[in-house]
Amino acid sequence: MTEGTTNRRIALKVAYDGTHYHGWQTQENAANTIQAILEHAAGSVCNHPLYIHGSGRTDTGVHARGQICHLTTTSTIPLFKIIMGMNSMLPRDIRVRNAFDVDEDFHSQYSTHSKKYSYAILHGCQPDPLQRLYSWHVRQTIDPARLQEELNHFVGEHDFKACRAKKATTKTTVRTIYSIGVRVESPHKLHIHFHGNGFLKHMIRIMVGTAVDRAIGCLDRSIPEILLSRDRTRGGRTAAPCGLVMEEVLYEQYDFSADFRIT
Repeated sequence: MTEGTTNRRIALKVAYDGTHYHGWQTQENAANTIQAILEHAAGSVCNHPLYIHGSGRTDTGVHARGQICHLTTTSTIPLFKIIMGMNSMLPRDIRVRNAFDVDEDFHSQYSTHSKKYSYAILHGCQPDPLQRLYSWHVRQTIDPARLQEELNHFVGEHDFKACRAKKATTKTTVRTIYSIGVRVESPHKLHIHFHGNGFLKHMIRIMVGTAVDRAIGCLDRSIPEILLSRDRTRGGRTAAPCGLVMEEVLYEQYDFSADFRIT
């Protein structure tokens, strides 16, 4: 493939089923990560080794519909050939949805304005084997209105240290949640939609688990009390990773909503 002499920065919009992967981030003891697989495919297409930076690190079993990542290459290959070339090498549970030329100062993580996630819950019924990889099963019936009432306590700017994984090392734990909405998909299926300026490790899963525990009456401490404590042990359980999907990453200067279409 033809190589140029100057660096070129490209943003990729990626979707993946995280069931069979050890999360996004490349690890020394786990080669089966989304990042490592994308880097191998992109490096093969661009004809040189490269590093792919992600907008966020999804955990093992977490999925993405609109993960944004970026790479720097000297290749002059057209974007559509990058998309089609990578997808021809990627496993079927990982796909590049689009590619965009961006400015050299663009960074998929540090240029982020906000992120949107969804979380799926199957409740008040027997487990569904066809949804087990994409939803958290809760045996008790959950009142959607009560769940929404509990989740509303997380909206706004708060210190979310009580909703962070114990071993996480993020310097600041203050985040702003713009909105949380509960949608009833069916009598036994709920979708929760989150929009915020950023999320800590396990933060959404802890918020979901805590709100569900409150909604079904097995957690006495209120969510405002839990947030003020800044103590993870005061909150509820951590919901399963399989229900979580990174839906969209938003930027002020770029619109990555479009998907590539073969014409």
